[in-house]
Amino acid sequence: MGAALLQKPELVKDILTALVRNFGSQLTITAKVRLLEDEKKTLELCQMIENTGVNALTIHARYTADRPRIPARVGLIKTIVDKLTIPVIYNGDVFSYQDIEVAKKMTGCHSVMIARGAQWNPSIFRSPEKGGMVPLCEVMREYVEIAEKYGNRFGNTKYVCIKMLTGRKYWCKTDINTKFQVSKSYEDLHRGLKQLTTEQMQMHIRNSNRNNLQDLNADIVKSALSNDTTSTQWFDNKTLENDIQDYCDQSVFRSN
Repeated sequence: MGAALLQKPELVKDILTALVRNFGSQLTITAKVRLLEDEKKTLELCQMIENTGVNALTIHARYTADRPRIPARVGLIKTIVDKLTIPVIYNGDVFSYQDIEVAKKMTGCHSVMIARGAQWNPSIFRSPEKGGMVPLCEVMREYVEIAEKYGNRFGNTKYVCIKMLTGRKYWCKTDINTKFQVSKSYEDLHRGLKQLTTEQMQMHIRNSNRNNLQDLNADIVKSALSNDTTSTQWFDNKTLENDIQDYCDQSVFRSN
């Protein structure tokens, strides 16, 4: 619900009660709120929402005025969860698959909702058992190929690519970001992706204490720079961890 409704609990109650009464037998009804700066009022609001009959409640661990740069207020969630009986979904600063279980353990929530982390790299949902997070250049390459194949509006595709890039502070200040910002066609995006792939490959080499590209198999290098083949084979788990470090640095769960 909109943040303004947090100050109008009776209206919230009326809206949710009507939804449950008219659609509760057909649909799952859920609500999502932010924290109020008064902890007692936050709890009262959440209990009131539960009493309307909704099936679940999502809590974004920030106050209304908090911007994304403000760390999520994780420590305020568990007290609320312990007083509710419906499933509670946690939201705020989940940037890696590993953060999911840590967030659930810290808050007692049944599940998590991921926003920016999934926007920056949708492979966040892939468990370590299934290979873990995919390198950014590979995710972007696959996205651009699918978008181009099915005729997605170029401006929308460009916007998503820029959002993926700017999720990492490192790439925000590079000429690669500039290339995507000024791109005017899918061909421009493919050129930017080739440069991004090269840069990530060089990062991999530096992280592995290698001296130059000759240390990599020539076929792998060719594959990594191709638009129609996968490039993940030249990443190992350690490199993948470094690749998402900017995400993790912003996560309130990394020190736990």
